[in-house]
Amino acid sequence: MSSQCRVDRLLEFIASLTLCVAVTLSFASKASSQSACGASGQPWVSVSFAEGSWREGLREAAFEDLKAGLASRHIETCQEGDGPSKPPVAAIRISSNGIESVEVTVEIRDSVTEKRVSRDVDLSSMPIDGRALAIALAADELVWASWAEIAFKGTKHRSAAPPQLVAAVEQNIQQPAQDPPRLGVQAAAEHFGSGISQFGADALCVLAPSQRFRLRIALGIRQGLTVSAPDGDVRPTSVGISFDGGPSLLRSSRIELTWTAGAHVAWIHLQGDAARGAFGNNLSGLALFARSGLNAAIHPVGPMWFELGAGLGLPLRGLEATDAGRDIAGVAGLEQYASLALLGEF
Repeated sequence: MSSQCRVDRLLEFIASLTLCVAVTLSFASKASSQSACGASGQPWVSVSFAEGSWREGLREAAFEDLKAGLASRHIETCQEGDGPSKPPVAAIRISSNGIESVEVTVEIRDSVTEKRVSRDVDLSSMPIDGRALAIALAADELVWASWAEIAFKGTKHRSAAPPQLVAAVEQNIQQPAQDPPRLGVQAAAEHFGSGISQFGADALCVLAPSQRFRLRIALGIRQGLTVSAPDGDVRPTSVGISFDGGPSLLRSSRIELTWTAGAHVAWIHLQGDAARGAFGNNLSGLALFARSGLNAAIHPVGPMWFELGAGLGLPLRGLEATDAGRDIAGVAGLEQYASLALLGEF
């Protein structure tokens, strides 16, 4: 079987695997969206949008951002009229004062505060794609500020608050909620300074020990392009695992940018196909690289995330094939790598 045929089959496998995960996540997202809002029994808030001058898609995006933010605090968010029979702990009303401004009003409906607060949000200085997040953050801050006194043990109103709400507030103040893990697959490409390029697929897991730190673990296989030499060809294959982690440089409910540092270790097999009249041999061994790079993640809908990564690796241990005593190709030298992943939250 030719090297090009092997690469074509590998790429077909990656495409099929990615499509399978996408379909699975799509069904999971639809099933989630069809479940009754507020059915979990957690405290919930209702959200309504007044009629007015709204940019297309702004209300929907603001609702999704607010929902994601409050979910991390164990508070559910429902459109007005879609919630459970028990009353919400707060009602949020968002009205447009024109294309460049909105008013966010929060009415607390429990016996702790029984108050109504509002804030005008000026959107004129914000980019269009950041306005939904600004509206959601303003609503989140108003809700949370109104409930903050519940967490202080000396307050005389503490016993009057709903027990679930008290627990939710205390849990977020004492121990911020962690983001759920993400599982999926990624297509990966690597090029080494010694002349070999590899392509393959990984099973990927992204963990969040804290809200500002990401840990990534990837396990996969690689098929390299054939490298020609005077006395034959070299065909590389490998299986490896990588660990990297780092802080989030930018984080919202829809976008993350993370700097990572870690290591990649792989078992490499270099198969030598000798030309007529020459002698060929195979070479196998361990390669180890220290890596550093950037990962950009986008959260378009439901539990689905897309992640794009790129970076550089420095060889701590390499493996090279020789021809007549000269190094011709190998997994060594400066590494350049890139990846495209599809993940789902679990």
